[in-house]
Amino acid sequence: SKRRRLTAPGEHRKKSASRMVEDGIDEAEMFSKAEIRRFVKSFKKFGPPAKRLKEIGKDACLSASLPELEALLDCIHRKCTEAEDYGTNLDGTVKKNVSISVGGCSFPYDKIVQRETL
Repeated sequence: SKRRRLTAPGEHRKKSASRMVEDGIDEAEMFSKAEIRRFVKSFKKFGPPAKRLKEIGKDACLSASLPELEALLDCIHRKCTEAEDYGTNLDGTVKKNVSISVGGCSFPYDKIVQRETL
């Protein structure tokens, strides 16, 4: 069996760039959990998110620039497509209660996709 390498308290192991890609480091890490929750809550209120990204950011009280909001939206969209692939069984039926995790916050997949398709 493999032994886990322990580090001293307060000491962190550095991750290589390839390991960060494997671990799924995403663009959502530049936002706090509260900001991501507010963004998704505002995201659900408005219509097509790509067209109204400024209004969504303003409603969520985010001071992020438009490219940062686009990166967060792309991250959410990517997670939704991954959840869609995961949530579909081989026979074509869809699993219930599939959720996505963005920046440490978990959201129901179906509610987000519902707003994305409007």
